[in-house]
Amino acid sequence: MWQTDIEGSQQVLREAYEEDPSLRQNAWCLAAEAEIVFYKYNGDETVENETDLLNKLKEIEKAANVLYTQNVPSGLIERYYTNKQTDSSLFLEALTLYAYYYLCLSMINFRKQERVKGSYYFRKSWKYFEKCSILICNRTAASLTSNPKIVGLVNFGCGLFHFLTSLIPPSMQFIVTLVGFVGDRKHALVEIESCVASGCTKSIEASMILAILKKYFTDEQKEGDAILEKLQHNYSDSHMINYLCGFICRTTGEIERSIAHFQKCSCKFSLLDQAEFF
Repeated sequence: MWQTDIEGSQQVLREAYEEDPSLRQNAWCLAAEAEIVFYKYNGDETVENETDLLNKLKEIEKAANVLYTQNVPSGLIERYYTNKQTDSSLFLEALTLYAYYYLCLSMINFRKQERVKGSYYFRKSWKYFEKCSILICNRTAASLTSNPKIVGLVNFGCGLFHFLTSLIPPSMQFIVTLVGFVGDRKHALVEIESCVASGCTKSIEASMILAILKKYFTDEQKEGDAILEKLQHNYSDSHMINYLCGFICRTTGEIERSIAHFQKCSCKFSLLDQAEFF
């Protein structure tokens, strides 16, 4: 999706479905569809895009329910699954899908200024990412880490939460701890770097976060600039990357470059028409 436009991404999925119709029920293909719609929603918050996104998320929740029910380890719900053979990697996928589902719901509600709902879903997403991280660290099954891209997704989620909560002032961190979050910027950096290296579906977003971390929080501006330049080179038409670059150029006083980046955004999405004036 980052290498082409939305229509091109949808065409790639259609071709995959024509080749293998069973992929329509694949949980990660559903997630790919949701990513495309979420990409559209980020640029144009219409009721139609929101409804489409919510419908896609419901499909992901159903797929996660199936994966969870079929693969939950016996130790968790022993009376129901005592003798059941399970695949820990599929169980990890189910938890990751739940985390993704609730993260998307939280973003939608925050965008609608419904902060209570947004916070509720945000915390639920974190708890699922936390469970995933514990599973990976324990490595109770050899198959658990057989899919590095799933592990990359988990690292993205955990790194995102660790980074965001680390932005809260130290005097308020005790509140964050009370509600179950952990702010750890150094740990976030390691997790985000691992996500980028995995090449998972969130590796580009992770690269954007990594650039911000290095440029503004770890005093590694050259490394941050290098990451941004690579992103601009590889995804020159991406409205998200252009928006990020435009914002960074604005903070560094490069007004002309900032306007150029914002204008690229406004050409694609009506929501960003006035971006260059922010």
